[in-house]
Amino acid sequence: MVGPGLALDCCGHELLVCDRRRSTPADRPRSSGVDPCGAAIRSLGALLEYRECMIEPVKLPKSCDQRERGDEHNRIRDGYRLSVRIVGTPVHDP
Repeated sequence: MVGPGLALDCCGHELLVCDRRRSTPADRPRSSGVDPCGAAIRSLGALLEYRECMIEPVKLPKSCDQRERGDEHNRIRDGYRLSVRIVGTPVHDP
């Protein structure tokens, strides 16, 4: 669970979380809780990653040679992605 707040990533991007957000199964690592060597995973950690989403597509005007130029996006929306990662040192069960 991640609560409302503001954080900065290593590049200085703001990560603004406005509402509580619970991780979903898609956010979780695909590991079964055991690393490839057979050791139990010590812990999981929540990770917020900065994302840019292109929004408001606009048609570009035709160029002088009258070819279609397609669409471009007019705005960028800052956002984040929540994921869960394996952290710490694996603990070996006897």
